[in-house]
This record gives sequence, C-alpha cells and structure tokens, in this order.
Amino acid sequence: MTHTSRNFIARRAALAAAALLIGASCDMKVTNPGPLQDELLNTAAAMPALVNGMSGNLSTALGDFLVRVGNASGEFTESGNYAAEQQFWYGTFTSADVNPDWANMQRARWVSEDG
Repeated sequence: MTHTSRNFIARRAALAAAALLIGASCDMKVTNPGPLQDELLNTAAAMPALVNGMSGNLSTALGDFLVRVGNASGEFTESGNYAAEQQFWYGTFTSADVNPDWANMQRARWVSEDG
C-alpha cells in the first residue's frame, strides 16, 4: 500500500468518525404542536402568509397549464424537454395528462375561496 492510499484511507476514516460524532450529538426529537387554531388565522399578521399560499397554488396551476398549452400548440415541439410532445401535437390528451392540471386549478380556487 502506498503512502498516498494510506493517507486517503485515514482521511476517510476521520471523516466517518466525525460524521458519527456529529450525528450522535444531534437531538432528533420532533414535537408536533398540533393543528393550527382557527383564531390564530383571523389576525392581520396571518394574512400575508395566507395570501402567499393562495398565490403559490394559483401560480402552480397556471404554470402547469401553460406548459400543457405550449405542448398542444406546438411551441415546445422542438424543445425536446417533454415526452408527450407528439401526442399533444396530434391532439391526443388522456385523463392522466389533464387530471393533475384540473386538480391544481381546483385546489387554487378552493383555497382562495375558503381563505
């Protein structure tokens, strides 16, 4: 065994020992405080977080839908990033293609109306 390989093995052993020591010293307990109380959401301080969540749901729904429309219109046909480009170009949409978009749109609508 050469001097270089012994140093490599020693360094790996030291790294493994350090990782074990760090992992053993961590407190891995998780405390669930329970569900969020409704009255905590009825404050002005909670509104930015609620609106950001609503906006995020809408952005996800629109983003996925626009990718689907880009595929169907042929705009993404030459990009090579999507497996279903030819199916969409020929108008072959299955429920597996549109159900996630529908679910995302309905989630965005429901969360915004309920919020």
